[in-house]
Amino acid sequence: MKKQLVFPAVAAAVLGVTMLGAVSVSAQTTNPNADIVTKIAQKFGLKESDVQTVFDEVRTQHFTQNQARFEEYLTQAVKDGKLTEVQKQAVLAKHKELFEKKSASREAFMNMTAEQRKAEKEKLHADMKAWADANGIDLQYVFGGLGHHGFVKNMKMMR
Repeated sequence: MKKQLVFPAVAAAVLGVTMLGAVSVSAQTTNPNADIVTKIAQKFGLKESDVQTVFDEVRTQHFTQNQARFEEYLTQAVKDGKLTEVQKQAVLAKHKELFEKKSASREAFMNMTAEQRKAEKEKLHADMKAWADANGIDLQYVFGGLGHHGFVKNMKMMR
């Protein structure tokens, strides 16, 4: 009877320690998909670079779809009289500028501490708010109608 209780308890303890180790290791990884890319490559005998290419293609596809939805959202805002065409183009140009800036500083951002990244995101939000105010654009249109979280999600897709 005791053996039936000991084995599951030991198994749960080993699993818990293993999971804690995996979480701490993955938190230090700059590429959030590195572990899964490696595991898939090893499991199916593939080259890691090929698996990473697939991940990158999917990320690009999702980003393209999100960008198309964002443009549709802005187009509807223009039709509804909430934005002018000039404002819409300004928002799209600002997003492109941010994408290029983020691409150029990706590695530096990933090497920041969590507190530094949070401060950088807060600065970005404040800068975007100031830019939107200066251009007479409601912040919801800058962030895609999803608030700051929708904007951050779309920016994450750019990684």
